[in-house]
Amino acid sequence: MSTLRDQVNITFQELKTAIATHFKPCITIAQGISKLTSAIQGPSESVQDFAVRVEGLAKSTNAPADFTTQLIFSQFISGLRQDIKTQIHIQNPRDFTEALQTAIRVEKAFKDITQNVNSLEASASTRAHESDKNAFITVIEALNNMVDSLAKQKPAERSSIVSSAANKAIAYKTVSGATAKTCLRDNSTKCRVISPTHPHLFNMGIHQTPT
Repeated sequence: MSTLRDQVNITFQELKTAIATHFKPCITIAQGISKLTSAIQGPSESVQDFAVRVEGLAKSTNAPADFTTQLIFSQFISGLRQDIKTQIHIQNPRDFTEALQTAIRVEKAFKDITQNVNSLEASASTRAHESDKNAFITVIEALNNMVDSLAKQKPAERSSIVSSAANKAIAYKTVSGATAKTCLRDNSTKCRVISPTHPHLFNMGIHQTPT
């Protein structure tokens, strides 16, 4: 058996591997089995990655091959996330290969369901946003029509309208956190309209407050 001293032309990679192997901690079968039987699938760990990890832990036990095969099959199912594990028990696979294939199908089915739910929620949110926007536009248009009507009134008529509505909000609506309102106050003809769709200023003492 040759030693490092005998190998004159050894490469750095070979040297590193030899040193790592020499100082690799010796794991007993009991320790290896303990690590294997405590393995569980992580929250974001895929079924395939978990299967590879279980196989690696099983091989590190240095147990007989037939015993290792049964350990892999048993612990793979036992360590799966509960939602996947439940479906695996229903399918009752015969061996590790069948269990892995079934688990991968179940995992994909759950992902598809989640994506569909997220898509439906996003679609519903978009429809709600459009509905709120349309309602807001309707309110703004009504307010602007009111301002236009006041602007066209004769002074005496406008004074009568303003006096009867003094210090009262004559239109108010909140849609999705955006507030649109028209106010008449102090027995004057000043009227504030919050409206991103009504950029011009009216005459006759009617002013616009920018949003």
